[in-house]
Amino acid sequence: PTPIPVEDPVAPPEVPPVSRPVEAPTPEETELPTFTEGTMERCFFADGPTVGCPDPNLAAMCDKYNQIGSFTDCYDNCVRSFCCIHDSISDRAPSCSDEVNCRFFKPCYIIWFKLHDTIGPAPFLRLDQNEAFYDINTDDFTNVIVDNPDFFDQLFGHHFLTDDL
Repeated sequence: PTPIPVEDPVAPPEVPPVSRPVEAPTPEETELPTFTEGTMERCFFADGPTVGCPDPNLAAMCDKYNQIGSFTDCYDNCVRSFCCIHDSISDRAPSCSDEVNCRFFKPCYIIWFKLHDTIGPAPFLRLDQNEAFYDINTDDFTNVIVDNPDFFDQLFGHHFLTDDL
């Protein structure tokens, strides 16, 4: 009879850890968000390097089913946070997705989705929609984009790895 091996002849490979464990910050080291008076809205740094704090009513402004929901108002309050949704490495459309206040601009998703809802190539925006929330037409919004070169570069430049457009 063949003896039964005590140990498995083919041991599983040892996998080194992907990263070193990081100790959690102490309560004294943890930055707590500030609260806007009378709301549950939060913000970490009112004077954040790029996005700052959102309007306390941002969620309502960007809710197409809310009475005060408005594409125009939502866009006006979200435009500075577009850099939060991409990870471009170009200088023309720098990302700010690592800023702590980006998380508070989640209601802006409806704007960013609509601006990427195109007919064909990206410059052919399709904003017209038969709903009260969409209170701007494509031609007027095209002028808004042209009048804001920083946002124009963000909107179209974030798709590229270099600044050559």
